[in-house]
Amino acid sequence: MVFSDELKARAARNLANPAVVTDEVVEIASSEAESICAGRTVADWAKLDIGMYRLKVNLKIGISDADQFALKEAMREVKSSPLVADDGETSYGGIAVRQGENQWL
Repeated sequence: MVFSDELKARAARNLANPAVVTDEVVEIASSEAESICAGRTVADWAKLDIGMYRLKVNLKIGISDADQFALKEAMREVKSSPLVADDGETSYGGIAVRQGENQWL
């Protein structure tokens, strides 16, 4: 499933008024979340939490303490996620993983 579709489905489940969730707002929130996570291998739950937060901000829905906590945890996950280089290798701390082999950076 495409990230924007997952975000729209989650918004429809979690928001009190799912009718306000338009494709345009979902695309904006989705692209904002993708840009925050760009260049990293981020867990889906973290990306969705960031997307939901950005969706609520764009819809001008009040942000709760639980929303702020979820965003804080998601951003912590983004920071600790491995970087992905242009050539497709993933960097975990000081080790680069390329096509199944490990290499020290």
